[in-house]
Amino acid sequence: MLIFVGVTIAMWFENMNEARKEKQFEQVLLKEMIVNLESDETMLTKSVYFSKKGVMSARKLIGFLNGETSQADSVKFYMIDVMWYNTADFNTSAYETIKSNGLHLIRNNELRQKITHYYEREINNTRDQQQIGYNLGWDAYLPLMMKRFKDFSISGGTEPVNIEDLKKDMEFKQFLHVTLEFKEHINNSFLRMAEKADKLSNEISSELK
Repeated sequence: MLIFVGVTIAMWFENMNEARKEKQFEQVLLKEMIVNLESDETMLTKSVYFSKKGVMSARKLIGFLNGETSQADSVKFYMIDVMWYNTADFNTSAYETIKSNGLHLIRNNELRQKITHYYEREINNTRDQQQIGYNLGWDAYLPLMMKRFKDFSISGGTEPVNIEDLKKDMEFKQFLHVTLEFKEHINNSFLRMAEKADKLSNEISSELK
């Protein structure tokens, strides 16, 4: 009987120590996840800046081609902003570590679901949208640009072959409108992701208190 009790107590202590270790490991990973989410917010803020710049330049270029403005010298710089497709590179290291060790490490079921939703659905949806923009740029945008513009330069811009022909180019105008709509969409997507990263970071912080 004494031997049985002794073994039972030893197992109880061992399980308690194991539970304590798992809790400490969970806290370390959740703290690292907060750092990852803060990094995402910073990255998304930069992405929003560049996508907004592209939206503004697309609008200005459309206005110029429609005769609403006469700033012909700025066209070459507008084109650089329009053709620039910024991508969001999310930091998922903490989540990948948790997933490889078992999502059960996150003991709060509701928080675990929110974390999984952010990393498995929200990030993947944003990546899919970015891929659409990348394909749009390489498959449609680049061939169209090569016919209508001269050498490309980030610092010096890109000169149109014939700016007067460009004003009458309906295919080019249509493509600009499609590009503008996409850039506005991806910009809103980046803004929403930044808000979600901030919200999730705050919820994890509350869990750690």
